[in-house]
Amino acid sequence: MAVLFPLFKSLDGLAEELCVEAGLLSPKVCKIGSTPYLPPLTLPQVDTATLVDLRQRYEETPHVESRTRYQMILLAQQDYQVPQIARIVLRSEDTGARVLKRFLAGGLDAVPWRTPVLAT
Repeated sequence: MAVLFPLFKSLDGLAEELCVEAGLLSPKVCKIGSTPYLPPLTLPQVDTATLVDLRQRYEETPHVESRTRYQMILLAQQDYQVPQIARIVLRSEDTGARVLKRFLAGGLDAVPWRTPVLAT
């Protein structure tokens, strides 16, 4: 169920503030007019050892999709935002955000692409 703020189309800042106060930050839950509101996802700068490991994994992985995901983390470390990263690597913003969240939760080992597990 989407919460729409049709009266605030010209007052996007107010609509965003209402979304934040209501805790409705998911684009599937809170929309400002026809545009979903998603707060920017940023990564803290990683230490040198992690950055060296990230670059090594990016350059050495044989799996193309895993390389793309490592590239997303590298771009985030250069202060690119999720929409910019998604355009650069030709993936959806959802995928970009999901990869960054996995990195935040599980580090570099959580980043590589995994084969989906199909329920039987």
